[in-house]
Amino acid sequence: MLAQLSLRADAIADQLARTQGLVAWDREQIIGKAQRALTELQGRTLRGPFGGAPVHVIERRQQPLECLAVVWDQLLRGRAVHVSAEPRACPAALELLAGERLPLGGALTLEGEDAEPPDLATRELVGVTPAHTRVAIVLDDTDRELAAYILARVSLRRSGLDPRAVKRVFISGGQARLERHLRRLWVGATVGAPQDPEMFAGPVDATIASKFLAAHERWAAAAGVEVLCPGGRLHIGGDSRSYLAPALLRVEWPPADPLFALSDDDAGWVGPVLMIHPFASAAAIDVALADGDVAVERRLIIGPRRRSRKGVDPDLPQSQGALMLERLPPGLPAPRPV
Repeated sequence: MLAQLSLRADAIADQLARTQGLVAWDREQIIGKAQRALTELQGRTLRGPFGGAPVHVIERRQQPLECLAVVWDQLLRGRAVHVSAEPRACPAALELLAGERLPLGGALTLEGEDAEPPDLATRELVGVTPAHTRVAIVLDDTDRELAAYILARVSLRRSGLDPRAVKRVFISGGQARLERHLRRLWVGATVGAPQDPEMFAGPVDATIASKFLAAHERWAAAAGVEVLCPGGRLHIGGDSRSYLAPALLRVEWPPADPLFALSDDDAGWVGPVLMIHPFASAAAIDVALADGDVAVERRLIIGPRRRSRKGVDPDLPQSQGALMLERLPPGLPAPRPV
């Protein structure tokens, strides 16, 4: 599987560009993640249970190739696996699985390949669970420039349609400096044809573009909201596809309008948008997260790892590291003082 994935990488990248409008660095991230997952599985000693009831795995449209490692993990355990795909999912995963040599005891069926598909109601659904948007947390001791670049990457990736996108950030201290960096990135990120390797983001579905523009009008008119960078439609000469300029909003907390209240998932905030929620302290952020019942896996702490009373809390996702030019995605402005 690893060899086939490498051999077909260019063709798969072309499929992702055609089916989802993903730019070059997005495509590289997706293919690289699948390769790492398979490599890890290859070097891991499997622990039981082995065999067991048949299972069903779904290839998600917004999470391309993530089913590959899940399918092989189950096959290596000797289970019978059926793989289906969501509508308009990239066909690459099922194409890679077709004709694979199976491990002893494993059995694989693919959607559309058999005249009589298995009864999926009797099969356990394993992986790939739909990903959820995240809430970013920027504390007083976090470098504001580093935070801005990380937020641009995780919020605007795939024109804001990444299922793990950050749609809102809770910040304590240094608000003005972070906003200056974010404004520059929101205005300077390049958007254009997926075939251009220098683009940061590509086109979106016309229906999504219409929903984003309609929602933006509601956001801008809501109480307690200041539009720092207005979202809108971008016109790329000679290209009829839909392109969007990202929106950056400052929203007071607690929100005056229930439209901005925390939910189980901010996926309803369609398109490239980030809400900045200023807080007086880290303690106030903790209260808001608890009141909003934001699951730990949805929290992205940007900066030094937070410490609990017992020391470092290993369970909270975080992102940190030096801001290095060679690690920046194409299409973002180079760092400079603001």
